Amino acid sequence: MIVYIMGAGRSGTTALDILLGNQESCFSMGEIRKLFDEQGTAIGRDADDTVAFWHRVYAAIPQNARDAYLHQRFSRREYHLRLVQAFLQSKFLRSGLRDYGATWHRVFDLVRSYSGKRILIDSSKYPGRAMMLEATLDDTAIVYIVRARSEVVRSFRKRHVEQPEKSVLAANLYYCLNRIACSTVFLLSRRKKVRIDFQDLQVAPQDTIKTICSRLDIPCNQQALDDVANRRPIPTGHLFDGNRLRLNSQVVIGREAGQR
Repeated sequence: MIVYIMGAGRSGTTALDILLGNQESCFSMGEIRKLFDEQGTAIGRDADDTVAFWHRVYAAIPQNARDAYLHQRFSRREYHLRLVQAFLQSKFLRSGLRDYGATWHRVFDLVRSYSGKRILIDSSKYPGRAMMLEATLDDTAIVYIVRARSEVVRSFRKRHVEQPEKSVLAANLYYCLNRIACSTVFLLSRRKKVRIDFQDLQVAPQDTIKTICSRLDIPCNQQALDDVANRRPIPTGHLFDGNRLRLNSQVVIGREAGQR
C-alpha cells in the first residue's frame, strides 16, 4: 500500500511521514516526487545511508524510463496550477498517465524490495499527485493533514529555512488555493482516507497515529508509540526530501511537530 500524505507546505507532513514510517511494515520515503528531477540524489544530505539507498533505487530504473518520465514532464502535471489537467487525465484520459503509473509502480516495487517493507509513506503533499497515483495504482490511501491558515502563513514568513519565505499575501493565496484543491481531491477520492488536524498531531501524536492506523489497516508499533508519548527520539528513516527534520537521524515529535 502507498499512503499518500496531502496538505499545505508547513503543515506537518514530514513529521507525520516520520511517525507513520515508524509503524510496523512501514517505510518513510518523504517527498519522493522529486526523485527524477534530482536524479536520485537525496536533497540536502552528505554521503550517508539515505543517499546510498536512493542512488541504488534510481540506478535500478532503466535509463529509457527515466528519460521518458522527464520528457513528458510528469512532475509539472502534479503542480497545483495543473490540477484541472490532472483531474481530467485521472478521470477520463488515463491512457496519458500509462507511463506515469508504470514508472512509479517500478519505483515503489524497488523500494519495497530494498527496504523489506510493504507499506510506503509518500509525503509529496501535492493534491494533483494524489489523483494521479490513485488513477494509476491499485492500492493507495490518503492522509489529509490540515493546519490553521494563520499558522501556515506565519511559518512561511520565517527566514533561514530551506524554502524561501512568502509574503503575507502570497502565503494566504497559496493556503486558500491549496485548501480548496486538497479538500476537493479528498472528497472525490474513493480509496481509504482520513483527515487529521495539525494541532492533534502536536498535542496527541500517539492517539493521532493510532486513529490513522485503525482507519487504514496499518499495524501499529507499540514501542514507537510509547517513545512518542514519552518524548523519546524516533528514527527519521530514509526521507528523500521534506523539511529540515529529515536531516537528523532521530527526532522527538510532539508539541513542535513539523514546525519550521
